[in-house]
Amino acid sequence: MPSRTPITELDFFAVKDQFKEFLRSDPSVKFKDFDYDGSNMSVLLDVLAYNTYQSNFYTNMALSEMFLDSAQLENSVVSHAKELNYLPKSNTSAMAVVNLSITDADNPDSTIVLPENTRFSTTLSSDRYDFITNAVSIARKNAAGVYIVTGLEIFEGENVVERFTYTAASTKSLRIMNSSIDTSSLRVFETVDGALVEYKFSSDIFGVLPTDEVFYIQPSFDNTYEVVFGKNKFGKNPANNSRLTVFYRVTSGSDVNGACKFTTAFRSGVTVSLVSKASGGSMRESLEDIKFFAPRSIQVQERAVTERDYEILLKQKFNEIKDVSVIGGEDLDPPRFGKVAVAVNVEGGVTREKINLFTNYLRDKTPVSTGLIFLQPEFTYISLSANVFYNPNKTSKSEAQLENQVREILNAYSATSLDKFGAIFELSRVTSLIDASDNSISSNTILVDPYILYSPQTSVAQSPIFKFEAPLLNPYPVVREGNPETYESVVLSSPFIYENTRAIFEDNGLGGIHIREESNKQQGIPTFIRKNAGTVDYAAGSVRLSHFSAETLLNDGIRIYVKTQERNVTSPKSRILQLRDSDLTINIREISRNDR
Repeated sequence: MPSRTPITELDFFAVKDQFKEFLRSDPSVKFKDFDYDGSNMSVLLDVLAYNTYQSNFYTNMALSEMFLDSAQLENSVVSHAKELNYLPKSNTSAMAVVNLSITDADNPDSTIVLPENTRFSTTLSSDRYDFITNAVSIARKNAAGVYIVTGLEIFEGENVVERFTYTAASTKSLRIMNSSIDTSSLRVFETVDGALVEYKFSSDIFGVLPTDEVFYIQPSFDNTYEVVFGKNKFGKNPANNSRLTVFYRVTSGSDVNGACKFTTAFRSGVTVSLVSKASGGSMRESLEDIKFFAPRSIQVQERAVTERDYEILLKQKFNEIKDVSVIGGEDLDPPRFGKVAVAVNVEGGVTREKINLFTNYLRDKTPVSTGLIFLQPEFTYISLSANVFYNPNKTSKSEAQLENQVREILNAYSATSLDKFGAIFELSRVTSLIDASDNSISSNTILVDPYILYSPQTSVAQSPIFKFEAPLLNPYPVVREGNPETYESVVLSSPFIYENTRAIFEDNGLGGIHIREESNKQQGIPTFIRKNAGTVDYAAGSVRLSHFSAETLLNDGIRIYVKTQERNVTSPKSRILQLRDSDLTINIREISRNDR
């Protein structure tokens, strides 16, 4: 009997070979020239193999698109997310906060009204962007006769208006045609007896009555969204043949983050001063993020109970959030039982306005007995020094080009693997990445020192604690007089001004911190300004200062460097680990001639 092996190959030639094997296995087959490529029978096999190949390929791709994990087409991924009641995040407008002062000596009124959608403009990288207000604001005259508006929020983008006629029999949804929409700005109005009645957005059906004027947003095809109503069960449907008006903002997303100079043509005599630069702008959610968060949103169900719930809810709602760390109040120092501490890493930094926004969003999603605390994110930085050895006979690149190449590798690693809470800097992986970056690189050595940046208020005594949460090297005690150069400090700071002297911190090997002059050693023995200025817990990896007050800070603050027992650098759950380009020192060196 001939072999009935199914045709499973996806390669054209493999499919044809399976057909040939089938014909060989059947002794009753009268065709003798199917193995001859120039025969008519071979041509027929080509046609059959091509048809089978196309069918197998299509079936494989179609089946792949049926599952969220394996889907590759955006419309397929979005469709699966829709089944899970997950709304992929849209573009988000960058927001800046400004103050306005308006000079108008001829105006007798005590106030000036800034209407909604008042326009501001800025230029960033030679490109012009428009910002608008999303609400009416009032400028009030002060004692000097100047009209003042403080804390005015402006949003990047342009307003768009779409109009629809709602027909109960045929209108299933209102499709928003612009893919650059910021869905948080979406507003829906129904015209009733000449007046506009607003429908409010609802993210779920919990507590929604049949008469409530609400709308829902769901994803649609080609990066667009749809507005749907509750079918008079979970929200009121608009009246038949009614006119609906939809307002929303289209935005450039993250392109405008960092803008800080604004002007307005609202009227003459207006001065715009910056409170906080534009931040929070983000692009629409990527397919990989949709695949990750869509199934997990089902676990949360709009309720924050576990630590993971807080992370998913915040990341799902706010595009600008890069990472979230949630800590139980019992793990705080000192403990705060019944509280949940949340720290967020946000593009452009965490402002008071953003914290209020996050808090209001989570307030009705947490248990009544749980109190929320939002913490400013803390950072652990890495100072990295790399010696990279290369063979000049294997490359035409200059040392400067190789240095830039290695720097790009390190910056890319930082962007993908670091800049998050509880991240790990893996030394062996970084070493391998550098070696593989160019054929001429033979080896490299890397020294890394984690540090915490301390920027206190000058001339104010403080007792801060710096937690690295990694065991530090436990050195032998310092013996300055007998052998003053044998001790290498485990804790060392960058210089600062203390008692009119350029000074640094240094541990003494016994768990104490001294303040000494940065230089000016006499016969190798340092000049101490203050002993017992703090303590070191080598096992826990913490440094504590005692009633410390710096007179002047140098550069960006005081850097507290430590040497850890582990070669890898791990940041605690409450800290973001960063490797900044300014902390990279890369030395490119030729290998010896004997090694070439």
